[in-house]
Amino acid sequence: MASKINTLLLLHWRNFGDAVIGLGLVEAFRAAQPQVQIDVLTRPQTAFLYQNHPSVRSVYTASFPVGTVQPFTVRDGLRLAAELLRARRRRYDAVANLFGDVRENAAGRLICPRGNYSLVWPEGHPVRMQSRIGPASLLSHPVVLPQRVQSVYEAMGHLSAALGANAPATPCIYGPDKQPMRSRPITNRIGLHVSAGQECRRWPLDRWRELAARLLDEGSELRIYCAPGERTVVASGFAPLLASAGRIELVARSIEDFLRDAATCGLFIGLDSFGIHAAAALGVPCILVNGANVAEVWAPPGTVILHGDEALSCFPCYNKPTCAPGSGQYACIRSVPVDALHRLVRLSPLSRDALPHNEPHPAR
Repeated sequence: MASKINTLLLLHWRNFGDAVIGLGLVEAFRAAQPQVQIDVLTRPQTAFLYQNHPSVRSVYTASFPVGTVQPFTVRDGLRLAAELLRARRRRYDAVANLFGDVRENAAGRLICPRGNYSLVWPEGHPVRMQSRIGPASLLSHPVVLPQRVQSVYEAMGHLSAALGANAPATPCIYGPDKQPMRSRPITNRIGLHVSAGQECRRWPLDRWRELAARLLDEGSELRIYCAPGERTVVASGFAPLLASAGRIELVARSIEDFLRDAATCGLFIGLDSFGIHAAAALGVPCILVNGANVAEVWAPPGTVILHGDEALSCFPCYNKPTCAPGSGQYACIRSVPVDALHRLVRLSPLSRDALPHNEPHPAR
């Protein structure tokens, strides 16, 4: 750290899962440097995650052309320019973004040229394949990661330490009452988060339904999670079970409702999406079904990973599929058998410590 930081602006314009990861940096300051005043400039959709955090002073919002923000309109651009100018006038001691994308680095330089922090990923790191990494010269304080660092969660710890908050960067989600949301499991309740933003990350609904039928037969209570816009499709996919079984419920409400409900699960099973990051931050044991990405980069610490077929010549495609439409499309994740996931669930007494880690693909 070049100088003492009293005021910090955190830039975060990415998706919900990334926003949860960013809460880890705020937690590190809460533990190690609670006197630092933290503001956040983020997307309107993710603002509530930071507004609820007791260590965040102010939250400002503007869209930004990164992540899933499409389209980015002229009006969005004018709003962004106004927020960047206002942020510059506040004269922060430091500004930080979590991923080192050239666009975010440039915004940080505009706001605080002498206190612009972000990560510099090792050559060949998967994050470099999923971001527009530009020259580190845009940063006044580049945080160069060791070659061994793979997990974005571990990388957040390096960034927080460089900023002077040398404490665990472990995300924690807070409610509107500024109190931490914690796991409060109901016996035998398992959550299945069946949706993801891209089709290439989704496990087929008929596999989810088969898994759900087996778990219901064994006495589990199930919560099926999806986005509100996916309710009709998911309800149709689970229709036989929803109609006949009394221990299964489809939950397709707001994100705030999802968080409250997911905290009641003793085990959470999901895809490479927001749900896994949120459930892990709540303290719920998680199993991640992975396909096209390098799961160890994005999986929350302690998450059990069920890998798809990584022997495919196209793996990893970093969620930018090159496979042609047809029977082999998205084979990486669609190759995951129900038996393998069911076996992981049966091995688990709904306790993180008892779950076996990194279950290999059966074909290996």
